[in-house]
Amino acid sequence: MKALKLLLLLFIAVIVIVVGGAAAFIAFSDPNDFKETIAEKVREETGRTLTLDGDLEWAFWPKIRIKAGPLSLSNAAGFGEEPFLAADEVQVAVATMPLLRERVELDTIKLHGVVINLAKNAAGVTNWQDLVGEHEETEAEPGGMASIMLGGVDVPRRSRVVVR
Repeated sequence: MKALKLLLLLFIAVIVIVVGGAAAFIAFSDPNDFKETIAEKVREETGRTLTLDGDLEWAFWPKIRIKAGPLSLSNAAGFGEEPFLAADEVQVAVATMPLLRERVELDTIKLHGVVINLAKNAAGVTNWQDLVGEHEETEAEPGGMASIMLGGVDVPRRSRVVVR
């Protein structure tokens, strides 16, 4: 009986430490401290420069939400100095509880003041080709997300796509 009581207390202590640690992380960390890390990771993965001029905001309950802006993503090499993408504000949120049931429920994606510059050079190469990469047809792996739901996309009139 004492062993069961000790095991129960140990389990409760672990839960309190995990929940308390997560709460402390959320309360005492600033997402702006990760700006350089995010920009460096984007550079490593894409070869492009991500500039995060505005503040980053995040939330974890009832939705995991990230909000950023203003921001810009540089163009591919050989496509000029203007950014591939620039935005006044971008916000993405995912409902937390459905993730436990392998469902992704996105809230409305907000793209405010977005300008996307699409271009194709004389060789027929586009400035977004390096972002989508090569796609091979493969069978879906088991254990993937069962469904993805999108609440909508909010793109005000001041956003535009420029095609050259």
